[in-house]
Amino acid sequence: MHVIATTIPLRPGKSEAWRRWVQDLQGSRHAEYVAALRRWGIRQARIWFREAGDGEVVEIYFVGQDPKALSDV
Repeated sequence: MHVIATTIPLRPGKSEAWRRWVQDLQGSRHAEYVAALRRWGIRQARIWFREAGDGEVVEIYFVGQDPKALSDV
């Protein structure tokens, strides 16, 4: 298994847009999201929001079989 983890700082005022996007992935676009993960060979995906010292960040964690496919995400 291969893992890619990254932290992305959110621009001020963009956290609500990110939350809506994640809600879409969990709701109306869930089937599309799952199909994309399968195409990329991702077996597990996690996304967290958290407060950082100077704003909010998104932490993303992907697990997959093929490191090349993960690097293309």
